[in-house]
This record gives sequence, structure tokens and C-alpha cells, in this order.
Amino acid sequence: MVLVPNKETEKPTYMGGETKLLTLARFEEELDESQLVYVLIGKEVTAKVTIPTAATLVVVEFIEVFPDELLDGLPPLHDIQHRIDLGPGAVLPNRPHYRMNHDENEELRRQVEKLLAKRHVCESLSPCIILALLTPKKDGS
Repeated sequence: MVLVPNKETEKPTYMGGETKLLTLARFEEELDESQLVYVLIGKEVTAKVTIPTAATLVVVEFIEVFPDELLDGLPPLHDIQHRIDLGPGAVLPNRPHYRMNHDENEELRRQVEKLLAKRHVCESLSPCIILALLTPKKDGS
């Protein structure tokens, strides 16, 4: 896609007088015949917004939390990083994959170790387990 300046066209002139309205069929005909069409579509907007009383009470109670003006950007980063340890020195359990018997689990472990040794895959440091570890790709490889 290449963006180029618009070609200079004649500016539309106000024709005054009565309002001109088109039916949908006539509009579609004009759209097919003309290269340039201006359309004004009116839409009624309702500006009535109701705020629940509970929300208003919370804002009034904690008014000091809400600034008068919003910041231009994000607040600065702090030196403190928060972390939650589930247990001191705890490790995630290394359990066999469910729905596998012992022999299938051993075969999977053997194949993964072989792929790790050949560096075809690398060990993930993610604490999440992905069950689709050794599934074929869409192209069959």
C-alpha cells in the first residue's frame, strides 16, 4: 500500500434551498456513477450516564486517592520488587504426566533427554507445564 496525496478536486458548493434526501437505491446508483461522494449521517446520542450510588459513596469516602488531574505517563519504577514465595526453598513437584502409564512416562523421559543431549530442545525455566511438549506440527514434522 502506497500513500499518495489526494488529487485536487473541485470543492463542493452549497446549493442552498431545500434539503436533498436520497433513498438507499438512489444513493447506491450515485455511488456507482460518481468518483467522489459526500455523506452526512445523523445519529442521536444520549449523554445520560447513571453512576451507581455504591460507586459514588466509595469515591467520596476515598477522595484523597483520586487525583484532580491524571499524570502524563506511567508512574516511575520503584526499587522494591515484590515476590511471593509459596514456601521457603520449595520446588515444584516433578510428577509423571497424567494419563500415562509407567512405561509411557519412561519412554517420554528417554526421548526428552535424547533431544536435550542433541540440543534439539532446551530446558524451559518456566514454572508452567505445557502438555503439548512433543506433538507433531501441522506440516507433519
